[in-house]
Amino acid sequence: MFINDQVISVIFIFAGICLFIFLWFLAPYIWRLYEVKKLRKLCSDAGAVVLTFDDGPHHELSKNIMQLLDKNSIKGSFFFLGSNAVNFPDVVDTIKKRGHDIGHHSYAHFNAWKSLPHTHIKDIYRGEQEVTKLGGNKTLFRPTYGKISLASWLFGLLRGYQFCWWTIDPKDSLENPRPYADILAEIKVNNGGVILLHDNDTYPDENHSDYVLGLIQGIIELAEKDDLKILSFSQLNAINFSSVN
Repeated sequence: MFINDQVISVIFIFAGICLFIFLWFLAPYIWRLYEVKKLRKLCSDAGAVVLTFDDGPHHELSKNIMQLLDKNSIKGSFFFLGSNAVNFPDVVDTIKKRGHDIGHHSYAHFNAWKSLPHTHIKDIYRGEQEVTKLGGNKTLFRPTYGKISLASWLFGLLRGYQFCWWTIDPKDSLENPRPYADILAEIKVNNGGVILLHDNDTYPDENHSDYVLGLIQGIIELAEKDDLKILSFSQLNAINFSSVN
């Protein structure tokens, strides 16, 4: 069968598009799945729960979370937006002084899959700069929406970031978050995990703060009952380092 030059060109264009999609989106996504699998195993082997909080700081909920953690001698990991950190530097300072992790979560919460590469990279870098100026840890980075592209993946590696994924998502940023019982059962089955929560005062509705604080209390009680450790990312990293060495 004769194939003309036009057909060959279409084939090469199609192949190029497929290669671009794989490199730009699928390769980082596959890497993320691999990293999450390792993180889940690390938590399970250590019997560890890591409480993480995105999109803060905010005036009320961030402080209330900190007080609940401090009351129980627990360290959490907060991933702040640069745009919020500059508005609540006193909250950032207090959380840092209490010994909790402070990582960065971009400046304006752009989505890597829906933004131009240079726009998203600038947003990540600006967030890093604003949060670290206030005492945050440059290394600890939580990608917005859990999305990375080839550009943000390589940028993070070059900057020395630890991509701080999660293994359990209560969906607290939605109007109908998961029931407490489902989340506690998932922690129990996996013997730990990294929990994704958000420390915004009001979204998605006025019940958000009560939901988050109630879930934290439930996790604390489960950890005491099942002899699980509640750690920050830094503390989990220390366990991982000691086990490797």
